[in-house]
Amino acid sequence: IKAARPEAATWDADELRTALTWLRDKRKDEHFALWQVFAFTGMRRSEALALRWKDINTKTQRISIRRAVNTVDWSKTKTVKTGSPRVIDIDEETLKALSKYKIARAELSFSLVKPDAFVFADENGLIRSPDAVTSLWARRVLWLIDAYPDMERVNIKGLRHTHATLLLELGVHPKVVQE
Repeated sequence: IKAARPEAATWDADELRTALTWLRDKRKDEHFALWQVFAFTGMRRSEALALRWKDINTKTQRISIRRAVNTVDWSKTKTVKTGSPRVIDIDEETLKALSKYKIARAELSFSLVKPDAFVFADENGLIRSPDAVTSLWARRVLWLIDAYPDMERVNIKGLRHTHATLLLELGVHPKVVQE
Protein backbone atom coordinates (compact mmCIF):
# COMPACT_ATOMS: atom_id res chain seq x y z
CA ILE A 1 0.00 0.00 0.00
CA LYS A 2 1.38 3.31 -1.05
CA ALA A 3 1.74 5.71 1.84
CA ALA A 4 -0.31 8.87 1.57
CA ARG A 5 1.60 12.10 1.29
CA PRO A 6 1.21 14.37 4.26
CA GLU A 7 -1.00 17.37 3.57
CA ALA A 8 0.85 20.54 2.65
CA ALA A 9 0.98 22.97 5.55
CA THR A 10 -0.85 26.22 4.82
CA TRP A 11 -1.55 29.50 6.58
CA ASP A 12 -4.90 31.15 7.02
CA ALA A 13 -5.42 34.73 5.82
CA ASP A 14 -4.32 36.28 9.13
CA GLU A 15 -1.16 34.17 9.31
CA LEU A 16 -0.27 35.00 5.71
CA ARG A 17 -0.81 38.70 6.39
CA THR A 18 1.32 38.46 9.55
CA ALA A 19 4.14 36.67 7.69
CA LEU A 20 4.22 39.04 4.73
CA THR A 21 3.91 42.17 6.87
CA TRP A 22 6.73 40.97 9.09
CA LEU A 23 8.96 40.18 6.10
CA ARG A 24 8.26 43.56 4.49
CA ASP A 25 8.22 45.88 7.50
CA LYS A 26 10.38 44.25 10.19
CA ARG A 27 12.91 42.26 8.15
CA LYS A 28 12.92 44.68 5.19
CA ASP A 29 13.42 41.56 3.08
CA GLU A 30 15.01 42.31 -0.28
CA HIS A 31 13.13 39.33 -1.74
CA PHE A 32 9.74 40.43 -0.42
CA ALA A 33 8.28 40.89 -3.92
CA LEU A 34 9.07 37.25 -4.73
CA TRP A 35 7.31 36.02 -1.59
CA GLN A 36 4.37 38.32 -2.34
CA VAL A 37 4.10 36.92 -5.87
CA PHE A 38 4.16 33.34 -4.59
CA ALA A 39 1.51 34.05 -1.96
CA PHE A 40 -0.83 36.18 -4.07
CA THR A 41 -0.68 34.32 -7.38
CA GLY A 42 -0.19 30.67 -6.47
CA MET A 43 2.57 30.58 -9.06
CA ARG A 44 4.94 27.62 -9.14
CA ARG A 45 8.52 28.29 -8.05
CA SER A 46 9.92 27.56 -11.52
CA GLU A 47 7.36 29.86 -13.14
CA ALA A 48 8.11 32.81 -10.87
CA LEU A 49 11.85 32.45 -11.42
CA ALA A 50 11.35 32.46 -15.21
CA LEU A 51 9.25 35.64 -15.25
CA ARG A 52 10.54 38.49 -17.38
CA TRP A 53 9.60 42.12 -16.87
CA LYS A 54 7.71 42.09 -20.17
CA ASP A 55 5.42 39.40 -18.70
CA ILE A 56 4.03 41.89 -16.18
CA ASN A 57 1.40 44.27 -17.54
CA THR A 58 0.94 47.08 -15.04
CA LYS A 59 -1.99 48.61 -16.95
CA THR A 60 -4.14 45.46 -16.98
CA GLN A 61 -2.66 44.21 -13.68
CA ARG A 62 -1.86 40.82 -15.15
CA ILE A 63 1.10 38.48 -15.28
CA SER A 64 1.56 36.21 -18.29
CA ILE A 65 3.14 32.91 -17.39
CA ARG A 66 4.88 31.73 -20.54
CA ARG A 67 7.82 29.69 -19.30
CA ALA A 68 9.33 27.91 -16.33
CA VAL A 69 12.86 27.26 -15.16
CA ASN A 70 14.15 23.89 -16.27
CA THR A 71 14.85 22.26 -12.90
CA VAL A 72 17.33 19.82 -14.48
CA ASP A 73 19.39 22.66 -15.97
CA TRP A 74 18.18 25.78 -14.20
CA SER A 75 20.20 28.08 -16.46
CA LYS A 76 17.52 27.42 -19.09
CA THR A 77 13.77 27.78 -19.35
CA LYS A 78 11.13 25.45 -20.76
CA THR A 79 7.41 25.53 -21.45
CA VAL A 80 5.10 25.64 -18.45
CA LYS A 81 4.01 22.40 -16.80
CA THR A 82 0.54 22.44 -18.38
CA GLY A 83 2.04 23.09 -21.82
CA SER A 84 0.07 26.27 -22.46
CA PRO A 85 0.72 29.80 -21.20
CA ARG A 86 -1.78 31.39 -18.84
CA VAL A 87 -2.56 34.82 -17.42
CA ILE A 88 -2.98 35.66 -13.74
CA ASP A 89 -4.65 38.78 -12.41
CA ILE A 90 -2.67 40.54 -9.69
CA ASP A 91 -3.88 42.86 -7.00
CA GLU A 92 -2.74 46.42 -6.35
CA GLU A 93 -0.59 45.38 -3.38
CA THR A 94 1.39 42.85 -5.43
CA LEU A 95 1.78 45.34 -8.25
CA LYS A 96 3.11 47.89 -5.75
CA ALA A 97 5.61 45.34 -4.36
CA LEU A 98 6.82 44.55 -7.89
CA SER A 99 7.16 48.25 -8.74
CA LYS A 100 9.19 48.92 -5.60
CA TYR A 101 11.34 45.87 -6.36
CA LYS A 102 11.91 47.08 -9.93
CA ILE A 103 13.16 50.42 -8.66
CA ALA A 104 15.60 48.66 -6.31
CA ARG A 105 16.80 46.47 -9.19
CA ALA A 106 17.28 49.51 -11.45
CA GLU A 107 19.46 51.11 -8.77
CA LEU A 108 21.77 48.08 -9.07
CA SER A 109 21.81 48.09 -12.87
CA PHE A 110 19.45 49.17 -15.62
CA SER A 111 20.15 45.88 -17.39
CA LEU A 112 18.24 44.12 -14.57
CA VAL A 113 14.98 45.87 -15.51
CA LYS A 114 15.04 45.64 -19.30
CA PRO A 115 11.89 43.99 -20.72
CA ASP A 116 13.74 40.72 -21.44
CA ALA A 117 15.46 40.59 -18.02
CA PHE A 118 14.34 37.98 -15.51
CA VAL A 119 12.38 39.66 -12.73
CA PHE A 120 13.86 37.61 -9.89
CA ALA A 121 17.33 37.12 -11.37
CA ASP A 122 20.50 37.21 -9.32
CA GLU A 123 22.77 40.28 -9.27
CA ASN A 124 24.24 39.25 -12.63
CA GLY A 125 20.86 38.93 -14.33
CA LEU A 126 21.00 35.12 -14.36
CA ILE A 127 18.19 32.80 -13.32
CA ARG A 128 18.33 32.01 -9.62
CA SER A 129 18.70 28.41 -8.59
CA PRO A 130 15.28 27.08 -7.57
CA ASP A 131 16.90 25.22 -4.68
CA ALA A 132 18.62 28.40 -3.50
CA VAL A 133 15.26 30.19 -3.46
CA THR A 134 13.75 27.34 -1.47
CA SER A 135 16.60 27.70 1.04
CA LEU A 136 16.08 31.47 1.23
CA TRP A 137 12.41 30.95 2.02
CA ALA A 138 13.12 28.21 4.59
CA ARG A 139 15.50 30.55 6.40
CA ARG A 140 12.89 33.30 6.49
CA VAL A 141 10.28 30.92 7.87
CA LEU A 142 12.66 29.96 10.68
CA TRP A 143 13.16 33.66 11.50
CA LEU A 144 9.41 34.14 11.37
CA ILE A 145 8.81 31.26 13.77
CA ASP A 146 11.34 32.80 16.15
CA ALA A 147 9.25 35.97 16.13
CA TYR A 148 5.88 34.15 16.10
CA PRO A 149 6.32 30.73 17.75
CA ASP A 150 2.73 29.66 17.01
CA MET A 151 3.21 29.96 13.25
CA GLU A 152 3.43 26.72 11.34
CA ARG A 153 6.35 26.03 9.02
CA VAL A 154 5.11 26.51 5.45
CA ASN A 155 7.31 25.83 2.43
CA ILE A 156 7.09 27.56 -0.96
CA LYS A 157 4.67 24.96 -2.27
CA GLY A 158 2.66 25.60 0.88
CA LEU A 159 2.32 29.23 -0.22
CA ARG A 160 0.78 27.93 -3.47
CA HIS A 161 -1.60 25.76 -1.45
CA THR A 162 -2.35 28.68 0.88
CA HIS A 163 -3.32 30.79 -2.12
CA ALA A 164 -5.62 28.08 -3.48
CA THR A 165 -7.19 27.43 -0.08
CA LEU A 166 -7.91 31.12 0.51
CA LEU A 167 -9.51 31.46 -2.94
CA LEU A 168 -11.74 28.44 -2.28
CA GLU A 169 -12.72 29.89 1.11
CA LEU A 170 -13.73 33.10 -0.69
CA GLY A 171 -16.07 31.09 -2.91
CA VAL A 172 -14.02 31.14 -6.11
CA HIS A 173 -15.05 28.25 -8.36
CA PRO A 174 -12.62 25.28 -8.04
CA LYS A 175 -12.02 25.21 -11.82
CA VAL A 176 -10.91 28.85 -11.74
CA VAL A 177 -8.58 28.11 -8.80
CA GLN A 178 -7.17 25.10 -10.63
CA GLU A 179 -6.38 27.14 -13.72
